[in-house]
Amino acid sequence: MPSLPDRNTVLDELSELSELRPAMVEAWDRWGALSPEFRVDMNDSARATIIQRLIVSAALKRLPTANVHIKAHLVIFAVGNYAIRFKKLDEELISRNQDTTQVRQFMGQIALEGIPTTHNLEAGYVLNPLGTEIASTNLVCPNGYKNPPYWNIELHDVGYELSEVQDLFADRSEPREEEKGARWKSRESGVIIPFDIGKKR
Repeated sequence: MPSLPDRNTVLDELSELSELRPAMVEAWDRWGALSPEFRVDMNDSARATIIQRLIVSAALKRLPTANVHIKAHLVIFAVGNYAIRFKKLDEELISRNQDTTQVRQFMGQIALEGIPTTHNLEAGYVLNPLGTEIASTNLVCPNGYKNPPYWNIELHDVGYELSEVQDLFADRSEPREEEKGARWKSRESGVIIPFDIGKKR
């Protein structure tokens, strides 16, 4: 079985974590700035495609040290040991994907050819039921094609939250310690806002 990244290790190693949400929010704002006449002609699939391209554009600026790989329709940001791609997620934090061998490999934590990373992650946004605004932005660890992720880190403007999606690394025989919140320095505001428990970034 491919190795799986523990999310606490990701929090320790992925210093770029604080740049993922701003890239997605920036892309959504750019989408909203397009003319209503243009947006009304786009179906959900076209909208997701356009926003994904806008996210990639924003991420290229925010992740200057990442190695970017384009494989077919996948755009992968290689950061340290992690291959990250941006996707729209549903309410169960599952991304919609074409059923290809490459997608199944990525979702199954198998390294893609030519990308020297250890783990595959998805940074994604969830829309509200009306599709009018972003309800959450998340970093998830894929758990195979069309399956709920192994774990979820919900990203906020100045921090993150470790929520109870499905953490297969937890020992279910022991009481689960509540893990919520963290803090980091926001590039825009320069303000550090602490939550209850967490690590300084």
